[in-house]
Amino acid sequence: MKKIIFLITAFFLCATPVLADDISVYVNDEKVVFEEQEPVIINERTMIPVRGVLEEMGKNVDWDVDLRSVTVSDNEKSVILTVGSDVMLIKEAEKERKTVLDTAPQIINDKTVLPIRALAEEFGACVNWLDSIRSVMITTDNYGDVLANEETYLGDTFRIREETITDCGNCFVLNNSYLFTTVKVPDNRAEYYAQIVNMIAEKVPEANVYNMLLIDSNEIYGPQRFYMNQKKTVEYIYSMLSDSVTPVRAVENIVKHADEKVYFNTDHHWTHRGAFYAWEEYARLKGFKPLDLETFEKADTDAFSGSFVQRMPKENIPQGLVKTETMERFLPKYDTEVTIYSDWQMTKKMGKVPLINLQNNTYSCFIAGDHPLTVIKSSVGNGKKLAIIKDSYANAFVTWAVNEYEYIYVIDVRGFKGGGLHISDFYNLTKFDDLIIESYPTAVENNDMRGHLLEMAQ
Repeated sequence: MKKIIFLITAFFLCATPVLADDISVYVNDEKVVFEEQEPVIINERTMIPVRGVLEEMGKNVDWDVDLRSVTVSDNEKSVILTVGSDVMLIKEAEKERKTVLDTAPQIINDKTVLPIRALAEEFGACVNWLDSIRSVMITTDNYGDVLANEETYLGDTFRIREETITDCGNCFVLNNSYLFTTVKVPDNRAEYYAQIVNMIAEKVPEANVYNMLLIDSNEIYGPQRFYMNQKKTVEYIYSMLSDSVTPVRAVENIVKHADEKVYFNTDHHWTHRGAFYAWEEYARLKGFKPLDLETFEKADTDAFSGSFVQRMPKENIPQGLVKTETMERFLPKYDTEVTIYSDWQMTKKMGKVPLINLQNNTYSCFIAGDHPLTVIKSSVGNGKKLAIIKDSYANAFVTWAVNEYEYIYVIDVRGFKGGGLHISDFYNLTKFDDLIIESYPTAVENNDMRGHLLEMAQ
């Protein structure tokens, strides 16, 4: 099955054609270049040029000058659309039928544009609107064969068999038990992110700099047609890192353990266990052996409701999803003191918090959630210092680091927006040994998140 992604950053509500040159079209994660005519929005419908995308879908496209009609066909079916007519004629197995379109094909700048949804569905494709990234995803019936040949495809071993699926606006609900959303990172944003990471590394030449990129859970467990190939984006970013940055390929180790609970069913984060397998890969790169997972004392609860459930309108929450998930916690081997600050100079103390709050049954139980700067002192007593520039994924990750580092400085990428923290100044203050820049797909894709990261590189 081929997958086509329309990344829409602006929507136009009008009856006349509006050029939408900010729409990107991807076929199997490869961007389609429209050399003469960009897609347009007509009556809230995405209209694309005749050729390009349809031919990428493996369809034949023929134009009849006299009839001003377009015929899109494969070995089994022909679909005929006429400019200005809202009737679509389908010829299949010596039978004919007609379908009325919401928006008729038009000629714009001497190029015919067609309604993509109607055509794709007519040829058996699955069409989904992804509100989280304002995107349309079209999956054709040979997509699995294409993905099987992708070196970065994570496979179908752990995918949940689809029985029912519902779009609840902020996420999809699969089988009334697993919730997920989808994020596609355009190449230009991936490239910009890699440049920023390299800039940060240039500012701290005395430190060891690592970049750890993660993926969303649906890449492993979600239906194949929602696959964004985030692993390919991860590797693309890693390929652009300078020699001063070492990639932490945590994805591979997490997928290796995907038969365990490495992501939540109702939350966009990974679990404490999932974070351990990322920590395990980082330890391998650093050349030390982490303590075995089985040796840690555990404190589990079975009344967890994740971020997707918390943000969902009550009327949309499937029965049985409220406070039914297990929150697995592993307690550190060493004593810790955790202090949060609102400034990077560590003069404005906000208070002390537990490393893992057993009374808090949300993901914010790890280091009390997101704060501008969190400083952790461990009784491991070896003098080693780690700094992490992070989004919320690293909150669970840093709780493993206390077993190896005496000092950990956790810098939230959103905590110093406006340029309050420059990484070179922070290095001069703390003299950290190692720096990890951690991000998950939303942080890489989001303009504001990249902007905050850039401010630290100044």
